Amino acid sequence: MRRPAAAALLLLLAVMLAWPDGIAAQAANAPTAAMLVETGKKVARIRASSCAGGQERAATAFVWPDPQHVVTARHVVAGCTRISMIFPDGKSYTATPARELHPRDLVLLTLDRPSGLAPLEIGAEVPPVNAKVAAVGYALGAPTADSKMLDVTVANAPPGSKLADMLDDRFRAKLLASGELDLQTLVLRLDGNLLPGLSGAPLVGPDGRVVGVGTGGLQDGLGGIVWAVRASYVAELPNAAAVASIGAMRRASGLSFADQTPQAQVEGVSCGSMTLSRSRLVQLGELSRDSDDVVGLSQLAAVFGLTFPDLSALRFEVWVDPQSGASVAVPEGATLTSQGNYCTASVGPGVDLFVRGVHTDAEDANQRMAAAQQASQQFEQDMATLFPAYMQPDPSFTYPMPKVRAADGFVVRRSAYANMRPASPYGDVYADYAFVTHMMRGGDYVGVGATRRGITVNPQAMQFCQVQPADYQCQQVRQLFAGWARAALAVHLSTMPPI
Repeated sequence: MRRPAAAALLLLLAVMLAWPDGIAAQAANAPTAAMLVETGKKVARIRASSCAGGQERAATAFVWPDPQHVVTARHVVAGCTRISMIFPDGKSYTATPARELHPRDLVLLTLDRPSGLAPLEIGAEVPPVNAKVAAVGYALGAPTADSKMLDVTVANAPPGSKLADMLDDRFRAKLLASGELDLQTLVLRLDGNLLPGLSGAPLVGPDGRVVGVGTGGLQDGLGGIVWAVRASYVAELPNAAAVASIGAMRRASGLSFADQTPQAQVEGVSCGSMTLSRSRLVQLGELSRDSDDVVGLSQLAAVFGLTFPDLSALRFEVWVDPQSGASVAVPEGATLTSQGNYCTASVGPGVDLFVRGVHTDAEDANQRMAAAQQASQQFEQDMATLFPAYMQPDPSFTYPMPKVRAADGFVVRRSAYANMRPASPYGDVYADYAFVTHMMRGGDYVGVGATRRGITVNPQAMQFCQVQPADYQCQQVRQLFAGWARAALAVHLSTMPPI
């Protein structure tokens, strides 16, 4: 593990192959601060409760087409019988469904009384390529609204982009099987990340009008896929099907949604030049179908199935970088804290988690690649210095080449390293191990690593427990590796959602 140059070179090559042409064009126009302030007054934090599945949800809604109605994403309130919201002026309301545009994931809600707020204006045109739009809403279930600038990509040039264009084969198949959404829906393709909680948020164009609505919240491993539908669909809501309630999403097909839970305060921890914010708590079973590497996750599950009879019940906190959307898993009960250029968390005796994020602001694409590459080399070297001896790569859990998601330039490489040193004259050994995820997109890099240090095992006892896991003597072995199982799974689950 002290010689990361070869792995780093492979990662750099993958980044270069994935890098889109003409990435650095500067936006010529954007909504003004005054426009965003006015928009923010008409945007509510919506909370849906008494939902199918039991989890309370938080998202965004905006006033339209009159002071007593709001628009939000249908999946936010689907299967929920209680809907409330609060505007920045402090006034709260209850709401009931009025009309739904089911295939577009949009719903119109009626407030219990007029809000006194003028509705937002809907724009008829999509902003030009490289223009900036702002998502205004309650990202990560925060108690106060904020705005986030996003760039309109070349994919929006006529004839525009459809939902099917931004989803891979597995999600297209799931959506077709569920019948929940229309894959031919026109969407806004944006350079930047729409965070959980921005479902239902208005996307404001340079003229101050709404050009899109944050809608879909599909689960993609740890990071949800959130997209924006064209604002033209909002104009169809007054003539859409009238409803008294919104039925629960049909998730039997394996389709799942990244539901954001409300937060009284969004926690943030500095991990290098990124500040990760706590988003939600999820079970492994909710993530396993949609990991960016389902096969690799299955391999880990097979190893750790002896430690945990029900791996799917393990829970992980999701920590998100608001700028890149990078999502890092932290085992429930472990506390993520900032220490210098890293975040760390103790997961169990001898088991620790390390996270470092790097934002590169250089305008030149080659400079961004070089900075991200340097960050990955440094992370690998820092992890290596934690061990007293050279760590050999474990080919069972090491990618031979980085994996590239060509649609958005996401690159990931996972590596494992091991060393067994004598610990006693009775055959006991120190079972040192490290598991690392390198991930990057554009000028953003995140390294997540788990280390197992100072833990002694007896190889013969380990072999016995693999054959007879139920034997009472193996209970101590299972407890010894419980923290390591949770930490290694957390490293594998960490990812960046598609954009």
